[in-house]
Amino acid sequence: MTAISLRPVSASDLATIDGWAAAIGGDAPSRTRPLAAGADRHDPASGLFWNVVIADGREVGTVWIERLGGQCEARLGVFLGNTAHFGRGIGQTALRLAITEFRRAHPGESISLHVRDSNERAVRCYRAVGFEIVDTGSKVLPSGERVAFHTMTLACRP
Repeated sequence: MTAISLRPVSASDLATIDGWAAAIGGDAPSRTRPLAAGADRHDPASGLFWNVVIADGREVGTVWIERLGGQCEARLGVFLGNTAHFGRGIGQTALRLAITEFRRAHPGESISLHVRDSNERAVRCYRAVGFEIVDTGSKVLPSGERVAFHTMTLACRP
């Protein structure tokens, strides 16, 4: 069994995250870091819970939950930097750890995410953690490609 833990992202991790994105190329998700402009570290005071995912002592990815201004909802993202880590339960465990940390500070907020509908592996992972599909849509990438996606939500449970 793989031991999974999280540690806060710092500015010194940004080059590593960019390296993972470059190495994984076309298999990379649409986002490899939070939406917040200029975000460069874990900053719970500003609503950004951003961590490096560690599997068996090695840094393998990143997970974040960020509060959306003026809403009682947060946005989640996760990115594993090597396809060899896919399908091993690392993402599920990292998500559960990140959600637990976030919910300690913000117990009344729902958490949502967007995932490509073609990414069945990710959809299964999110469902296993408790997310449900609440909407579907599509967006046009800078390349002109239209991509269908699901909005998934993990509702707040009292």
